[in-house]
Amino acid sequence: SSSSAAAASSSDGVVDAVSTTHGFRSLRYDADAGFFLNQRHFKVRGFCDHNSFAVVGMAVPPRVDLFRAQALRALGGNGRRMSHNPPATSTLDIYDRLGVVVMDENRLFANSSKYVANMGALVRRDRNHPSVVIWSFCNEAGCEGWRERGGPRFQEVAHRLDGSRPTLANMFTFD
Repeated sequence: SSSSAAAASSSDGVVDAVSTTHGFRSLRYDADAGFFLNQRHFKVRGFCDHNSFAVVGMAVPPRVDLFRAQALRALGGNGRRMSHNPPATSTLDIYDRLGVVVMDENRLFANSSKYVANMGALVRRDRNHPSVVIWSFCNEAGCEGWRERGGPRFQEVAHRLDGSRPTLANMFTFD
């Protein structure tokens, strides 16, 4: 991976700056042969991450995320599903550096413009992370019934903002 930076300045000096790490890789999904990362078959051996840890709850410090990523790799793991919530960007930075692939998951799902906009914000924020290999916009309870009618809208916004990754939704049925 590499970094790019941009700064805005005035006569008083720099007023805003941003540095973004990004990486390049290729993805291919085949219904018969599976997932390919950089033209090589890649078997994902992963775990779920519910974005909380012991007594700190959701305020997980990056050092704990690094420990969990290193433990995942030590056990032979190479993938992480960000269960039910978008991860901290510092967590994705760690996975980018360690070569862990990520299923980036949205929290709120329904046929609602507000929730579709949240999915778009997630994709826009995380699309430069090479660790992210698939977008998930729904999982488990809360994905069925009237809510699932939002699926095509979630898929459209994800593909419009990042056409390089597929989308996934774990639904019981689909109208």
